[in-house]
Amino acid sequence: MKKIINSIFIILCICCTNDETIQNDLLSNNWKLTSIKFENETINISEESYVKNLSYILRFSNDTVFFLDTSVNTARGIYNIQNQNIAIKDYQELTEVGTINLEQISVNSILLSNLNKVDNFNINKENLIIYGENIELIFKKN
Repeated sequence: MKKIINSIFIILCICCTNDETIQNDLLSNNWKLTSIKFENETINISEESYVKNLSYILRFSNDTVFFLDTSVNTARGIYNIQNQNIAIKDYQELTEVGTINLEQISVNSILLSNLNKVDNFNINKENLIIYGENIELIFKKN
């Protein structure tokens, strides 16, 4: 009986450590948006769309706030992570600078209209994929 309890304890420790490692890796890095898959279309973010140093860079500020600036505006939202699930709400731009670049307009619009719809993520050493129904955001470690 003692062996069974010890085995269960070890399995629980390994699982908890894995979840903590994943969350630490996710939260302690900045992530550069490289492409968006939205409604059967893929948009690869071109270098010219990274207008400022923080354009399309996902940064987790603390245990509830994140920043994911659009091409020319500062933007943030609130997140909650449990296991491989992520809930995002109140994502919005904090500034209102315009752009005439069609790619930027499209990407910005998709982010602002759909980021609150994501609910899952996968992470490995260099990539982060955040996804939900009809949307997938692909990031690389920055």
